Amino acid sequence: DPVARERVEGEARQASAKLEADAKDAANRATAAIKDPKNQEKAADTTAKSAWGTLVSMLLGLGAAAAGGLVGARNRQDHVHHSHSTGDTTVSNTDRA
Repeated sequence: DPVARERVEGEARQASAKLEADAKDAANRATAAIKDPKNQEKAADTTAKSAWGTLVSMLLGLGAAAAGGLVGARNRQDHVHHSHSTGDTTVSNTDRA
């Protein structure tokens, strides 16, 4: 039906125009929010806190890895020792069978 088709196309054009206007309005509000000094200061504070949190997390991870290595390491007598000058391998008393 040509009349129904024309009505549907008209409604689609109206909906498209409304969506475009809404998108422009949202973009204008976002631009205004970005330019607001209060929002810029808040963003800078949040970024700084996040950076400090990341640093603390990494240092805690480093400390945990060091502590785990210290606790989980075997005694030095249990290790095979390599002589770098001659390339010979010497084995400590506890490793000999």
